[in-house]
Amino acid sequence: ISGYLALGGKLLLTGQDVGFWDSGLSALGYSKYYRRFLKVEAVEDDAGRADVVGVENDLFQGLSLSINGPDSARNQTRPDAISLLDPRDAAILARYADDGDSAVRASGCQAYCAVYLAAGLEGMGDSGSRAELLDRAITWLGSPQPAVSLDLYPLHQETVSRDSVITYTLQLRNLGSSRDRFTLELSGSDWPASIWNASFAQQIVQSMDLAPCQTQTLGIRLAVPSSVSWNTSNF
Repeated sequence: ISGYLALGGKLLLTGQDVGFWDSGLSALGYSKYYRRFLKVEAVEDDAGRADVVGVENDLFQGLSLSINGPDSARNQTRPDAISLLDPRDAAILARYADDGDSAVRASGCQAYCAVYLAAGLEGMGDSGSRAELLDRAITWLGSPQPAVSLDLYPLHQETVSRDSVITYTLQLRNLGSSRDRFTLELSGSDWPASIWNASFAQQIVQSMDLAPCQTQTLGIRLAVPSSVSWNTSNF
């Protein structure tokens, strides 16, 4: 599996105890693809039999599949619970209604992509919900990489300072299929803010020429007005 995904493969994987055996949770073995490529770890061998519910604003939004559903194989006894390791290249797709994460999508920036369910799909929901989940997963796996795309990381960070200037950095990554440059601007801040290179030596308004998957570190400089009092925040 590791070799296949490293070469850009597309994987749809479902099954109870996949995490138990391949993540190292059993203490009897470990398969490196599990954490390296799926970007998760198994945290519980038995997540119970609560419904699997899709998270908002992602592939499985609006779906709810009961464990051992009415026309399923009804063979789920110990579905795994998982935890996300890499929020930049992976995202949780579904959670158990009681507690714990149950599905993830992962991608390696223009290389591989994978959808993993920590319970066996054959023992979930009814035929309609299983078909819909499969359709969405296969459509995502088969979608081409976008011609133009990017991400910023982290999406949110808090900074605290007693000084008149606050500085922090973030990562800009080219997710498109070709080299590209990106215009940079800030909006929404009531305090004066500016964008700099990583060393804060030069103010910039455009990114470097970035190859696919290449990352540039950006510096953000925020000037705190002299009139600002203690315990004041700005977004």
